Amino acid sequence: MLYPLRFRPVYRPYLWGGRALERFRADVPATGPLAESWEVSCLPDGLSVVSGGVLDRLTLPDVIARFGPEVLGRDVAARTGGRFPLLVKLLDAALPLSVQVHPGDADAARLEVGQSGKAEMWYVLEARPGATVVAGLKTGTTRERLARALEEGDPEPLLHRIEVRPGDVVDIPPGSVHAIGAGLFLYELQQSSDVTYRLHDWGRRDAAGRQRPLQVPKALESIDFRHRAAGVRRALPYRRPDAGRTTGEVLRRTLVSNAHFRVDEFTLGIGSTARFEAAGDRFRVLTGVAGEGWLRYVDEKGRPVTMPLRTAETVLVPAALGGYVLEGPLTVLEAVPSV
Repeated sequence: MLYPLRFRPVYRPYLWGGRALERFRADVPATGPLAESWEVSCLPDGLSVVSGGVLDRLTLPDVIARFGPEVLGRDVAARTGGRFPLLVKLLDAALPLSVQVHPGDADAARLEVGQSGKAEMWYVLEARPGATVVAGLKTGTTRERLARALEEGDPEPLLHRIEVRPGDVVDIPPGSVHAIGAGLFLYELQQSSDVTYRLHDWGRRDAAGRQRPLQVPKALESIDFRHRAAGVRRALPYRRPDAGRTTGEVLRRTLVSNAHFRVDEFTLGIGSTARFEAAGDRFRVLTGVAGEGWLRYVDEKGRPVTMPLRTAETVLVPAALGGYVLEGPLTVLEAVPSV
C-alpha cells in the first residue's frame, strides 16, 4: 500500500513573508504574506496530511503508526523510537527575519523539556542582488559583548553577514546565531523541532502594533561562542553517481552531512535518469528545486507508476518502497536522516 507520499503544505503567514510560492502553486491563500511552507512535518502545530492515493487525508503520524519502520526505515525507527526526525520547509523572506539561535539537543533538554535541539541548513533557490544572511558571530565576540550590544539595541557590528546567490548552501549548527535577510527564497532542512530564541528583531512591530517577544536569556545560554563564523558552501565538488545506475548527464553534490541528516543535490539533464533503491534502512525526502522531471516506481501490484516532480514540490519516499527512478530535466534535493 505504501507509495511516494505528497502532503498538503502547511502555510505560515509570518510578517516577514512574501508571495514567491504563488508562482509555483495554485493552492496558496489569496492574500497576505506566505512566509513558510512546511513541506514534511510531524510537529503537532503543523502536521503534514497526505494528499492523494489510498492514504489521502491521513496525517504523517497516522501513517507512521500504521506502517512504522516501512515508512521511517528500520535504522531510523530504532534510533528515534518511531519518531519522525526531520522538518522540511520552503521560506520566502521579503523582509529580514529576526536574529536568532537554536539550542543543541543538550541545551534543549535543559531549557525546553521534551524538545530536541535544532540543526538546520539552507539552500538558496532565489536571491535578490546583494541579499545576505547572518551566519554566526564575528571572531572575538564574547557573551558579554553580545549581551551589551543587545541591551543597546545594535548587535549588527557583531554579526557575520554573507552575501548569497542561487545554489549557495549555508550550514547552521545548533548554537549558531543566524538570520535570513530580505529578498531570499530558500529550502530549509532541520531537525524536527520548533525551538527558536530571538535575540533581536530590528525594532519592528506586528499588525497589532506589538513587538514580537525576545528570549535573550535563553538565547545567550544556547549560543556556542566557540563556533567560528560560517561560510557559504559554493564550490562543492560534483561527481557522477554509481556507474550503471544512470543514463545521460547526471551529477551529484553532497551539500551537508552531520550527525542528524545528509542532503545531496542531484542534477539530471533532459531525458537523463538515475536509479535509486529504498532498501528499508531509512526514508528519503525529495524536493524539486529546478526543472520539471518525473519519479517512476512500481506499485504493490507490479504496475509502473509515473509521478511528476517539479520545482517547489516535495515527496516522501518510504523506506520500504524499493527501486525508483528519477528522470530529468530536474534538479532535486534528497534529504535523509543520519543513522
